[in-house]
This record gives sequence, C-alpha cells and structure tokens, in this order.
Amino acid sequence: MSQYYVSNDLLFQAKKTLKQARQKWPNSTYLLFQEIVANAKDNNRTVTATLVEELKQKNTTGASALGYLYDDARESNNLEEMDRLIDKMESIEGKSTNVLQRRIGMANERDQRERMFDLIEEAYEMHPDHYRFVYLKFLVESEANNNMRAGIKILRRYLEDNYSEEATSQLACAHFQQGDIDKGLNTYTELIENNPIATGYYSRLSSIYFNMGNYRKAEEYLEECLEIAPYVDSYHQTLANSYSEMGRTAEAKAAFRKAIYYNPYNYEARRQLRIIRSLPDIFESFIPTDPYALFEAAPDGSEYPNDHSIILANNIQR
Repeated sequence: MSQYYVSNDLLFQAKKTLKQARQKWPNSTYLLFQEIVANAKDNNRTVTATLVEELKQKNTTGASALGYLYDDARESNNLEEMDRLIDKMESIEGKSTNVLQRRIGMANERDQRERMFDLIEEAYEMHPDHYRFVYLKFLVESEANNNMRAGIKILRRYLEDNYSEEATSQLACAHFQQGDIDKGLNTYTELIENNPIATGYYSRLSSIYFNMGNYRKAEEYLEECLEIAPYVDSYHQTLANSYSEMGRTAEAKAAFRKAIYYNPYNYEARRQLRIIRSLPDIFESFIPTDPYALFEAAPDGSEYPNDHSIILANNIQR
C-alpha cells in the first residue's frame, strides 16, 4: 500500500494521461511502468498483470522487468533461474542493495547459513546506512552470536547518522531484552518526544509499566493515548484492566463499557466485563451437545438407504 493517499479523481486522471501518452510513445517502458504503478494503486489486478507481462516481453534487461521475472522464478521455485536473473541484475547494477538483498534471500532459501552471514557482512560494510542490512547485522550479532551488546552498538552506530523510528524502537526492545529497563524506557520516551501524536508508543509504554506492576504509570500513558485517540476500543479495554488491577472496579466497568461501545465486536471486553460483574461465562447459558454421544446413538445407515447423510442435531441457541 502506498504511503501517500491519492484521490480516485487524481488516479483516474493519471491513468487517462498515461494511456494517452502510451498511444503516442508505445515503446516507452518508463510510461508502461508508471501505468503498472497507477493500476496497482487502483487495485486493478487484471490490468496490472497484463501490463506486467507486456513489460517483461518489451524490456528483458530492465531492472523492473528482471524483478518481475525473478518473482516468477521464485513462485515456481526455480532456483537456477533465480541465480541467473540475479547475475543479470548484478551485471547491470553492480552490488546494489537490490542485488545483495536477493543474494541473501537465495542463501536463506538454500539454508546456506555461513554464506548468508558472509553476504550480510558484505552488504552491511558496503551499505552501512541501509537499515535492512543494519537490522540483519543486528540479528546476526544479537541472536546468532548471542551478543546483544554488540547488536545494540550496531543500532546506535546507525542512529548516530540516521533518524529512524523503526531502528529506535528496535533499540528500545534490545535494551529490554538485555535487562536494561531504564535505557529501554528512556528510548521510548525519546520516540514520544520526536513524535508526540504516535499513540502506539504511549500504548507500548503503558503495557511495559502494566507488566512491571506500575499500574499508575500505565494509566498515565493510556490517558495520553485517549487524549489523542478517544475512539480506540483497545485503549479503553487496557485502561479497564489497569483499573481492575488497582481495585477500582466501578471505573473498570465503565472503561470496559466504553470499549464495547466503540467496538461492539470486542468480545474479549464483553467477557472481562462479565467476569468483573461476577456473571458466568455467556456460553454457560447454552445447553452443551456431546457429538460423540450423538454419533453413538445415531441410527444405522441402512435405515436411510436413499440418503447420503443425516442430521443428528439441529439446535439454534441465542
């Protein structure tokens, strides 16, 4: 999905203009690719697939066409063809991020662990500001080499010259995994300072404090969430859990009811509200059916010679 919103009117105009331009320059693969992008954004899969096939036939050496051909080979698990196409890409692009990512993927497909690690090292050395390779290098250090401290250094080195919420979030998680709670919390606080309307960070901090047993602090961050997004049922539900843990039953009931109000299909909130109200589980109201007992008591098939099957139970309970 595109990170930019494009109105239907603009998309229609773009497709119309591209179609007219392609009538004038039918051999332009650039225009063809743009038409593919426009139709993909419009979720027109049939036209997109047709245009992709046209691109693969018209430009067998272009980066986009090679990428589509590679995807075809991967779908059919043709490893030799995948290797050939990567070699072709490298002859055109050199050891680009695109080529190295595909070579790493191929090593993973073949379960060539050491080769994959070597390729990740090479990719990281060549492209230290490409977060995908930074993250893979982090995983090698923190998981394969069981050295979280080295992994944290990789992330910090990247963040010295690059701003990335994804990398900063990963750094916070790494601190928590290492047992450094204060550094993890401080890193999340930095994320909030840089993006004060991102409710996900408040919610994450709230969950962390909740798991630590600091329900007051968890409540504080949830209140921040609800200031920004008051209609999100999950935030009300989590706040209700905090109230419940603090023994504030009336407030917990009200928060659960709000969660259900904003999302009537939040069955977990309904279940928790019944628990806090000391009501039995809703399914206890239904008469249970034992399918094995029904089967044992079923009549013999010879009694219904003209039927392929019979219904043993047809109970509707609401």
